[in-house]
Amino acid sequence: MNKPVVLYKFGGSSLANPDRILTVAKKIKKALSEYKVIVVVSAIGDYTDEIIHKKREFTSSLNKREMDLILSTGEMISSAILCMKLEEIGVPAKSFNAYQVGIITDNNFGNAYIRDIEKKDNILKAISEGYIPVIAGFQGITREGELTTIGRGGSDTTAVAISHVINAEECVLFSDVDGVFTADPRIVKNARLLKRICYDEMSELAHAGAQVINHRALELSRKYGVRLVVRSSFSDGMGTLIDEEGDVEKSCISGITYNKKSAKISILGITQKDMASLNIMGAISDAKIPIEMIQQNITYDGLENMNILVARDDLIKAISCIEKFSKSFERLIYDADVGSVSIVGKGLKDKNGILFKIMSLLSNENIPVYLVNTSEVKVLIVINATDVEKTVLFLHKGLELDKL
Repeated sequence: MNKPVVLYKFGGSSLANPDRILTVAKKIKKALSEYKVIVVVSAIGDYTDEIIHKKREFTSSLNKREMDLILSTGEMISSAILCMKLEEIGVPAKSFNAYQVGIITDNNFGNAYIRDIEKKDNILKAISEGYIPVIAGFQGITREGELTTIGRGGSDTTAVAISHVINAEECVLFSDVDGVFTADPRIVKNARLLKRICYDEMSELAHAGAQVINHRALELSRKYGVRLVVRSSFSDGMGTLIDEEGDVEKSCISGITYNKKSAKISILGITQKDMASLNIMGAISDAKIPIEMIQQNITYDGLENMNILVARDDLIKAISCIEKFSKSFERLIYDADVGSVSIVGKGLKDKNGILFKIMSLLSNENIPVYLVNTSEVKVLIVINATDVEKTVLFLHKGLELDKL
């Protein structure tokens, strides 16, 4: 029988200790009765954070090229260890790094983009010889042979890209949760597992802070039609299918997610001459600082105000970019202790009363709101970081997401 090919990607939490690695190895072995399996892995546990901390003991340098060399070691270690564990239980396996698979990226160290996968035949050859290919995620190489990494959560992107080039029947992203929930089950105990969700909604959840899947992996999956499933490493549940349609029977709201590590920057009294606001945004873009949200408005006296939401870690760099244009605005205010809560679903902008209900619930709980941003699939509110978790709890209840 010519078995279909599936790709299994395992996150760091699934590989955090010897017992979990054995569980993963057994899951792979069990799947071999039905499929040919290719595996992509993240670094074991919190290895990436630990190696960054360890580096700081020796140097404060942030040389991006050298950082990528350090960070890429985690996935190579986990791929080799998983191969050894698979062999222990009778499953031949071979580890592969980015060079061996030919994962070609641009030269944007720390956040590189995959351009091609040139050596997929090495993967297929290993399968034909009876081996499980276990590929180090998160890393790539440039045309010049420089090692790169593709950003936080980049192993998801590696997995989807490889699934595309080898035409895998399915790409399954395994983690320590059962799939995509209406809210973080660690905060909302009665959060519901979604059997199916559409790309637009899942993309908004990912951008807004949900750590189930990397948003770049979602974009690739949608572009190339890769069937994508999120599932638990430690149970046999069906998980959540992500596709174009989503669940046609659910309510208009799919879920609530949050981010407690944001910073709000307010630039007040921007002059409209010399394209001042455009220059400010251009400087932030050139510094490769992702903007989580931006709002602009013209005041009664013809000046412009701009509110920008960025990751807290990017605040100092963003301020440095903005201050280059200090002659073009009156005042700069920032708050490094804000968070955001996002309510995501189809047709929210057209749904009568949703925004009013959300704001009423916030008012009833005396939660101060700094900014509100709406789109077709998301309502984002900016609040104090200390209010984020309780806001997720009462909105999940108040919007009745705990009900079918």
